[in-house]
Amino acid sequence: MDPNFLKDVQAGGWPIERVNPDSVVVGCPNAVCSVKVRLKGGSKIPSACANGKQLRHQVVTVFDDARVFLRGRREELRLTIRDVESISGMADDFLAKFEKKNPSKYPNVQTFVEWAQSLGYQVVLTPAEFSPLALRVLAETRHLMTARDQMTSQHRARRKASDAQAL
Repeated sequence: MDPNFLKDVQAGGWPIERVNPDSVVVGCPNAVCSVKVRLKGGSKIPSACANGKQLRHQVVTVFDDARVFLRGRREELRLTIRDVESISGMADDFLAKFEKKNPSKYPNVQTFVEWAQSLGYQVVLTPAEFSPLALRVLAETRHLMTARDQMTSQHRARRKASDAQAL
């Protein structure tokens, strides 16, 4: 399969689901659409559905959700652990330590982002409901806002000075 064709498929708005020796399977980018298309290598790339631009996504609430999802994605793409390590710039045998059940290691945030990107996903933070504890803390600490604003201002000034010295 020609990598330039795969690049053109993605540029056309199609998320790649599977790559075969002579074709690529893509899914509609719209979350409410289940259309899948098999494109032969070098063929004309049709326009992707843009209705609503509600992209498919995977909600992750604990690391294990992400681990299972990304391992499944790697297997769906028929990539080895070494392939993903090479794509993402990880050291050999590093991915295996946190891809297995009951991992012995957990990736830092940068490594996690690179792992997801190597499998055609991005990490996106979106607003969600606060937990009951967070709601309680928010409600009970509003009387401290003035003092916290002053403290935040001081921290911001210190960071700005530190950043200026680093240049």
